[in-house]
Amino acid sequence: MKRLLILLVIINIFLYGCGSKEESRAQEKLEGNGEEEIIYVKLQTIGTRDFAKTLSLSAILEPQEKVKISSKVNGTIEDIFVDIGSRVEKDQMLCKLDDTIYSIEFERAGTGVRDSMNSLSRLRDFDESKGMKNQGIEVAQSQYEKAKINYDNTEKSYNRIVRLYEEKGISQSDYEAIRERLYLAKKQYDLASANLSQAKRDWKYNVEAAEIGLEAARNNYKLAKESLAYTNIVAPISGVVAKKNVLIGESVGMGSDIFTIVNTDNIYANSGVSEKDVVKLMENQQVFIKVNSLGNKTIEGKLIAISPIIDEASKTYPIKALVENINNELRGGMFATLEIVIDSNSHSLAVPKDGVIKEDGEYYVFIDKDGQAQKRLVKLGYSDEDYYEILEGVKKGEKLIKSFNDKLEHGSSIKSN
Repeated sequence: MKRLLILLVIINIFLYGCGSKEESRAQEKLEGNGEEEIIYVKLQTIGTRDFAKTLSLSAILEPQEKVKISSKVNGTIEDIFVDIGSRVEKDQMLCKLDDTIYSIEFERAGTGVRDSMNSLSRLRDFDESKGMKNQGIEVAQSQYEKAKINYDNTEKSYNRIVRLYEEKGISQSDYEAIRERLYLAKKQYDLASANLSQAKRDWKYNVEAAEIGLEAARNNYKLAKESLAYTNIVAPISGVVAKKNVLIGESVGMGSDIFTIVNTDNIYANSGVSEKDVVKLMENQQVFIKVNSLGNKTIEGKLIAISPIIDEASKTYPIKALVENINNELRGGMFATLEIVIDSNSHSLAVPKDGVIKEDGEYYVFIDKDGQAQKRLVKLGYSDEDYYEILEGVKKGEKLIKSFNDKLEHGSSIKSN
């Protein structure tokens, strides 16, 4: 019995408390004349929008071309025609070295070529129509012909005397004398023939040596000509002078850096991408570059290179994008953000970011439902600068409460202003 009485008392206390709370809430909703408070809000019809998942990467800009120009010869700077910031065209003169020594060497090399050509011409049969031959061969040929004639005549005499000797028409001593003459004539003939062959071989060797000498002289001439040309320092590419490391009168050695020229008509954006994202990229893919120092100005470009191996220092795969530097605003060394679209959704439900609230890790929106605020739990998808993609929680055409005050809650009476 006692337990029953205690239970009835507890129930009465609970009902009294609930009644008090309801009266309190009703009182809070009454103002002045007893009317419920109306909250004025701004509404926006929920529509659709295209969203994309974007990969944002830090990048550093560098010129498409950068060339260090060094001297190819030793010399003294005689004149300089450009300065830092000068725009130059390919093959334009940048500076001039003193060429006195190189001009002398060039003239000397030219004389060497002419002398070598004359030496070779003297060895060759350069005018056969006039019978002009090498002197050594000509002498050996003459001696050969005389020895051959003498041998032929002696041989004829020997054959005639041999017949007479066989017929007992001449003595033994006469026979032996003619035989000795034939032997000597044959020796002279063989010697003259060998001398002629040697003269021809010597001539051939001498011609070959003269040809080699002429080739060497021509090479010396070519080198001297190049050295003289190298005293004119010219631009290998069109671009802008970024560095100038010399002054007039300064001595420079072979390999000394004199100028640096950059071509900024196009700019590279270098960055790195993680292992999980590199598989989503491909060459010639559209990219957007936001330059920090230009107020995040966005410039369209394309991805031109993806490294097949990871960089051990950064643990990322190096990538390179190319962008046209239309107004010459971009500079090497600038920091930028490289944005690459790796996925997209079309015609998705979208609500402005200022219409979404976050509570305890969940996202909510307020919807106008017949003049009352209806609080909805929503699931977010992709986002852009101003909007969230809504995957669950609202429907197209519903009225989103976009602007409201802190008093707005589920069930509040609302009115659009």
